[in-house]
Amino acid sequence: ADAGKPGKNGEPAGVWLPGDTHVHDDHSSDGSAPRQLTDQRDPGNLPVSDQIAYAESAGLAFLPLTDHRTFDQHWDPLWRSDKLLLLTGEEVNGSPHSVVLGAVDTVVDGANPPGSAAFRHIQQSIWDTHAQDAFWSVAHPDDGEYTPAAGPNDNASVQGVDAVELWNASSSPDVEIEYAENRWNRGFRFGGVAASDSHFKELRPNSAPGKPTTWVFAAERTTRAILDALRAGRTTLTYGTGGAFATIEADLDGDGRFEAMGGDEVIVQSRALPKR
Repeated sequence: ADAGKPGKNGEPAGVWLPGDTHVHDDHSSDGSAPRQLTDQRDPGNLPVSDQIAYAESAGLAFLPLTDHRTFDQHWDPLWRSDKLLLLTGEEVNGSPHSVVLGAVDTVVDGANPPGSAAFRHIQQSIWDTHAQDAFWSVAHPDDGEYTPAAGPNDNASVQGVDAVELWNASSSPDVEIEYAENRWNRGFRFGGVAASDSHFKELRPNSAPGKPTTWVFAAERTTRAILDALRAGRTTLTYGTGGAFATIEADLDGDGRFEAMGGDEVIVQSRALPKR
């Protein structure tokens, strides 16, 4: 995906925008503590408006609500904001879990006919996502794709992954990064995102929208530009909107200008070293 055209000096042009990529509310069956603790007998206490209001107060620029295998949250009359760019979102599949952003409808977790690859149902999920021009990321890969003891399982062989959660507040970042490095070292190409995976208002502010934060370098402040930047891997991750901020830039031709950044894949022609 093209995250943005070069600027006047050939440098990437755009703006860094903070957001979250994985947030729940009461449209998820486990979206709040009362629903989980009573096996869905009690009403939840985390309406759509609460998560949006918290994200606004945290200074985020964009937010999806990624409820489990449903699109209903987007028809909720409380799904609105004058401050945030709201992305459509869904946590899809059963095991492993995945996050889809920017789709126009629920994503199908395909079947596994006899004799098919074990990851076929997940591959169908990616194909469906990309057919909707949306973004597909692995959610907490230590729950469905990878264990440090056994390494990656068959689910890790799917093609077309846009990103992996390198930092999920409810999981182990060390294992998630280990999984990503394992796949990168074997030729897979994808970006990285951070996710609060927020379910419980009782755990704020340590587990809430924007803790941690995914920053995207978007060509402009629009939902389409954010999705393009996510798919291009033009991201950096921080503990919160005020956390330490690091980026990667590359000067390909040695002219003092940075023509590439984290997420770009470029080919640099080798130059002969001067003879001694």
